[in-house]
Amino acid sequence: CLLMFSGGVAGFGAAIEMAVSARASIPVDDLLHSFAKHYFENEGTARDWLCNIARNFLMVPEMMYHAVWFAALGAYLAGRRVLSTAFLALELYAHPFTGPALGLVMGAACLLDAVRGSERRAAARQMAVVIALVLSFAAYAYRLGLDSGHQILVAQWELFKSEIPLDRYPWIYGIWLPMGLAAVVSLRKLFWTDPAVRLMSIQALAVFALSHHHWLIGKEFQPAHFSRGYLFAALVVLSLKWMQHASTGIGVWGLRLNSWIFRRGIVAAVVMFLSFDSVLYYIYIAARAADPPQALSADRADMIDRLAAIRQSVPPHDRGRASAKIRQFVASDQDIGYLLPVFSNH
Repeated sequence: CLLMFSGGVAGFGAAIEMAVSARASIPVDDLLHSFAKHYFENEGTARDWLCNIARNFLMVPEMMYHAVWFAALGAYLAGRRVLSTAFLALELYAHPFTGPALGLVMGAACLLDAVRGSERRAAARQMAVVIALVLSFAAYAYRLGLDSGHQILVAQWELFKSEIPLDRYPWIYGIWLPMGLAAVVSLRKLFWTDPAVRLMSIQALAVFALSHHHWLIGKEFQPAHFSRGYLFAALVVLSLKWMQHASTGIGVWGLRLNSWIFRRGIVAAVVMFLSFDSVLYYIYIAARAADPPQALSADRADMIDRLAAIRQSVPPHDRGRASAKIRQFVASDQDIGYLLPVFSNH
């Protein structure tokens, strides 16, 4: 439940600000606006990148990508290497960001298992297949990059700033950030003996690196697109593993935790309370839905009408068929890009 439904503390902080404003007898509509404003300020540009699992429930495609991701890792931990590799192939086919990220995680896991695991030959064979799949994807991406239309699209990606600043991490990951970091330190001795600890540690490092790849290569290819809750999932799992082992005597930096507290669920209740951000996020979405509806400007409406009229040049016997969509446009205006396929035949 904590993995699927918990979140950070941005909404919790915004709720406190709203409660303070409520003491001034502010109307309810203004309170909701105040909540949305503070929520926006707390998370910044990270708010709509769905940085925890619960938010991805709002988008059906993201749910599918996540299901394939976790199915691949679950199969890997269960020793079902063929099935986990098949899920990786499906992810590479389905998503240009999530697929390579999963390939990096699984490739690194196979490498470490091939070095020190109990099934070194099987891990080495799987690593070879994983590398082949990722290289096949890379070859396809390279070939696609030779297309002039795709080059324009990539140029637009580079102009779109989609990074998640580090100063937003405490807001979007909340209590899981310090607990996850503490877990990495505390569980370091279990890295080679506990496959789940090793795999989640690899996932956390890989996703963090991909989410900030512009530090390494100097260019941004939508780095925030790699987050999507995968770093959050690793932090939660590592934190829960730390809590589990802490109740049996493993502490943080030598600090022993009282197992009596864990048995009675006091810490779990506190963690649930502090990570109750996801419910508040849905309130934030409701507040945004209450905003006045957007309307097209006259210039945008005229542009869509002009582009839609081009369809008259399609031969009559092709109209209404899939082959009639013979023109593609790259729009620097994001709204035009979204609306053109809806209101035209392009």
